[in-house]
Amino acid sequence: MRDKLKIVRYLNALAEANERALARLFDPNNVPDRVVQWLLDAGVVTPAHVRPVYNAWVVSDDASNKVRLWRKLAEALPEKAEQVRAAAARVYAFSEVVVSTNDAVQHIETVFRNWSIEQWYELRDAMCLPIRLESIAGTDKQKFIFVSHDPTRIELITLLDDLGIEDFELRYTPEAVVTYLCDQLEPIVRESKWHRPPDVEESDVATPKSIKAA
Repeated sequence: MRDKLKIVRYLNALAEANERALARLFDPNNVPDRVVQWLLDAGVVTPAHVRPVYNAWVVSDDASNKVRLWRKLAEALPEKAEQVRAAAARVYAFSEVVVSTNDAVQHIETVFRNWSIEQWYELRDAMCLPIRLESIAGTDKQKFIFVSHDPTRIELITLLDDLGIEDFELRYTPEAVVTYLCDQLEPIVRESKWHRPPDVEESDVATPKSIKAA
């Protein structure tokens, strides 16, 4: 029994030593994550916020699997998650946009027929929706402006590419705004009276690539 107790004490001491070593490795002035470093420098989070998340992250599979430290920080600090995502968008050069929800809903209604209901549901599930068209300087074309609360996700680019959009830009807006727009999509789908007549050719239906500035 005494031998087992000694082993337990030894293992506990070893674990504490490892934790102390990890704490010494954490340097708030040299964090291996640009977003977390920005948050620390801006005073949005403190070293006390980051240290336990970093210590858990650095010894986990997340670090080796390239899960960003800032994502683990957002999970650990739900009250600061929006600020963390906004910082990530800023660091990775995604513009922030103030959304007029009424105008955005009207835009979704206007371009609703451009994609299938299944594609709209994919956008909703990804929390990424179009809010307006903007002219492209020096051309007669327009680009779709999409918003997401987490625009840094690689899968969003793949999703938008699959829609067949020639020109688009992805921007950041808070989660509450995106959630509201996603909630408005179901009534649009349900109330839509649009049905393509069987004799209408595909080329006669407006598509994102065919839309140009007036």
